[in-house]
Amino acid sequence: MICTSTKDNAIRAAWVAIAITAWFARDPLHLVVTNAAEFHLAMRLAVYSCVYVLMAGFAIPGAVLLTLFAGPLFGIGPGTIVASFASTAGATIAFTSSRRYMFRNGQPIQNGQRETVGSEIGRWELLLLRLTPVMPFFAVNVLAGRSRLSIKQFWLISQVGMLPATYLLVRVGTMVPEASQVSRTDMFATLWPLLLLALIAWLLRLSMVNSRSAGRFPVRRLVDTVVQFSMRARKLLLPAFALVVLAPGCVTHRPHSSLAAIYNPLAQRPDYERNPVIVIPGVLGSRLVDDETGKTVWGKYDRIRFRRQQSDDLVAVSLPMGQGVPLAQLRDSVRSDGTLAYLELSVFGIPVELQAYNQILQTLGVGGYRDPTHPKADEFNYGDEHFTCFQFDYDWRRDVAENAALLDEFITAKRAYIQAEYESRYGITDAEIKFDIVAHSLGGLLSRYYLRYGSQPLPEDGSLPSLDWEGARSVERLIMIGTPNAGSAFALRDLVNGHQLSRVLPYYPPAALGTMPSIYQMLPRPRHQTLVDAQDPEQAYDFYDPELWRQMKWGLADPDQDAVLQQLLPEVAERESRHCIALDHQRKCLLKAKQFHQALDIPAAPPPGVTLHLYAGDAIETPAVMSVDTETGKLEVAKSVPGDDTTTRHSALMSEQPVETVSTRPASPIHWTSVMFLHTSHRKLTADPLFTDNVLALLLQSPRYAQSPSSR
Repeated sequence: MICTSTKDNAIRAAWVAIAITAWFARDPLHLVVTNAAEFHLAMRLAVYSCVYVLMAGFAIPGAVLLTLFAGPLFGIGPGTIVASFASTAGATIAFTSSRRYMFRNGQPIQNGQRETVGSEIGRWELLLLRLTPVMPFFAVNVLAGRSRLSIKQFWLISQVGMLPATYLLVRVGTMVPEASQVSRTDMFATLWPLLLLALIAWLLRLSMVNSRSAGRFPVRRLVDTVVQFSMRARKLLLPAFALVVLAPGCVTHRPHSSLAAIYNPLAQRPDYERNPVIVIPGVLGSRLVDDETGKTVWGKYDRIRFRRQQSDDLVAVSLPMGQGVPLAQLRDSVRSDGTLAYLELSVFGIPVELQAYNQILQTLGVGGYRDPTHPKADEFNYGDEHFTCFQFDYDWRRDVAENAALLDEFITAKRAYIQAEYESRYGITDAEIKFDIVAHSLGGLLSRYYLRYGSQPLPEDGSLPSLDWEGARSVERLIMIGTPNAGSAFALRDLVNGHQLSRVLPYYPPAALGTMPSIYQMLPRPRHQTLVDAQDPEQAYDFYDPELWRQMKWGLADPDQDAVLQQLLPEVAERESRHCIALDHQRKCLLKAKQFHQALDIPAAPPPGVTLHLYAGDAIETPAVMSVDTETGKLEVAKSVPGDDTTTRHSALMSEQPVETVSTRPASPIHWTSVMFLHTSHRKLTADPLFTDNVLALLLQSPRYAQSPSSR
């Protein structure tokens, strides 16, 4: 009988409220679990167990995902043990809480009242539900609170009954990252628990049906129906099983080899036998600090958000605006303060580090490239002989050409530093220094502009700088990773709708992003017909045109963004005046983006000895063409093509052909030396083993154009 007392109702309501709150916290809990891989084993076990018990105890769906996580975190054996005990402990908490606060201690039915669902769950019924995961475990935990089972019986049956499914999920979790390498034998070994579960369920069903009357036991009748359904599903499961078993025979298996064994001997050689490397991150990839307050305005978050909320540092992270003032003169007190190897986040007071560009640094670390400023520089420590890996941080909000001038200053300083080190360490004087650049996303656009124009700014009169390849004098190889050379549809979407990196991170509205020239410089090219009319797809629009943005009420031109403009322009009291300043800033950013694209799109071959290399993804459908409803200004994805979920293959290549065209020789103003496509997403490109192997081979084993000091 359901509790009716005021006290019990209050307790029950509080319990439900806590469960709902914990449900909305599932994203932060996910971050805690995934980040636990960086901890010591004991810490990993403690964090994982606490999170699992918390989620299971509050009946939050997600036990399957947590069990899968145990595989890559701990391995099959330890993962099965910790997941089994944690899941049973959490299930027991949910069971006792349900009995205490939702039902009245499993009281038996009295006075001939009609039996209700839950009251007749016995030991065999619970075991069947545990062995055959056809009903969500969190629902079983709560429903069992209505039964007559003791806590000891519930715990023991759950511990035994959930073990086979737990083992199966943990084993699958360990194999997911290497699914393409699973052989037929491995697949049979993985799936045998599934066959065992089906056999046990079938035998229990026969036993229950033959020994009891289905009409007298409504819950047993329900369970039997579920099991019958699962048995009938074998017509669908058997072909799927055959496909899973036979498919690996058609897969090309990657050979297992140790990259360290290949590249460690090369990594031991002194740095003068290789070019120094500069790592340049993409948009969002550098930490931003406000010099006036000393606060990190991008790269560190002290709290999480359970709903879409604007950043507390919205004003600081936005660039200033001024009517009639050139973009280069609009300055604030925010500066870059190092690249983001990790993005720092606090979840319930627990520090969490989300890997940002650490994978690139780990790849270079295998090859002996060591940056002593990296927070985990000793992860690959080859001694003090390695000092030629550098990270170029920059204010990714600003005009790319401005940051190219800063890159020129950075290279000049590092060249002098390396020459001094060569002289003091090896007695080599006046060494000719050429750099290799490894650039991700926006960093690739910055590097391309630097190679072509060096420190030249984009002229204020709208003309183009002189294409003299000044920057190429200092660079031998440029390696671009997922670079949107022809722009990205997401830049347009974010300028119109705003952006939220994650559901637990702040939301940045369109007016704030609209102050940043670099985002406009990542827009697609209008000549590629990447923005069309929703009603007439043959009608393409030029989104360099500020009037289009005003008519569509996009970004800074949106009147609904006035509340944000009041924060960005507190000294401007009139709404109309704020609107005029915003429109002027948007116009300047659009014209600067057009000028930047024209400068990059001039077909030209780099000087001899300078090579351009591309690594991009082409396995994920990626938005390429956006459509606009001219009545409402709403954007929709009109066409998707292969890419990495952010940058299309077409854009990475900078192809001048229509986005859906695949050609044996794509027309591009970029003279590529080599191109490699990877089957992964934008953020995982640098974690792909093929990327690691080929980048290290390129940096360490390919011939250098300039002679090394030792060969002179």
